[in-house]
Amino acid sequence: MKKQKWALNKLHESYRSRQIQKLEDEFKDLRKVIVDEENYPTVDQIYEHLGQFRELWSAAVTSEEKNRELKKLP
Repeated sequence: MKKQKWALNKLHESYRSRQIQKLEDEFKDLRKVIVDEENYPTVDQIYEHLGQFRELWSAAVTSEEKNRELKKLP
């Protein structure tokens, strides 16, 4: 009876440890997503880039100039 209780306790501890590790891994993944999202441009920044691109594109005359402006896009 003691061995069974001991085995059940060990099994429960092992299960709990795996669950804790799984939650810690998920937390790390979520933190990474949050950090990555902070690096995304805002909608206002995107509109600003588009406005700048439109100005440069309309001023470009040759295909080479237009290609150069396209390469400047983030």
